[in-house]
Amino acid sequence: MAALESLLVASIVVICAAYSAWRLTSARFHLRVTDLLGKVFGSAPGGWVARFHNRELSKLGGSCGTCSSNAKLKVHGR
Repeated sequence: MAALESLLVASIVVICAAYSAWRLTSARFHLRVTDLLGKVFGSAPGGWVARFHNRELSKLGGSCGTCSSNAKLKVHGR
């Protein structure tokens, strides 16, 4: 039972570390990862890799409004 608990705790720690690392990386890095995933798993036009890639691509097109830290600021005097 103790081994199962240790395995569970270790897996939770690894998942949390991977999630934190993903959130701290740039959108360009995310695009490189999705390109790699597309090559490994195949990129069907409506597949999950393509949807994920399009979602990450949309994050690159914004200006000061896309950043979560700037969401409460007025943009250009509006």
